Amino acid sequence: MKNILIVEDDNLMRQFYSILFKKHGFETFISDDGEKIIEYLQKEPISIIVLDINLNNTYLNGKQINGLALLKIIKQIKKYENVPVVLVTAHSITQQKDFLNVTGSKDIWITKPIANYSEFVEKINSLISN
Repeated sequence: MKNILIVEDDNLMRQFYSILFKKHGFETFISDDGEKIIEYLQKEPISIIVLDINLNNTYLNGKQINGLALLKIIKQIKKYENVPVVLVTAHSITQQKDFLNVTGSKDIWITKPIANYSEFVEKINSLISN
């Protein structure tokens, strides 16, 4: 089973991702709660992570945290340092310097809106396969 962690704070997008990825054979865990995300990562094997950069409602240890800060924490967990991450943002790639400082070679950056969800799912499957 392909397990996907989706970190998204928009409820509509969470519902959409859940339907999309379950339709393509993924087991999904979707949250914007920092503590639940870290707890889940420590207990479950994850094949890939889809992470919204601009989280407005995500907190970890009582502090608001954005996607890049959360990514740094995730990459410090030994078993996830090489798990591919798809960073998704509605903004331009002005944060690319920050992105390059925390990502691994398998991580990619995608700008919303995602025009072709079939290609999106294909890209995720290819990242898992590599």
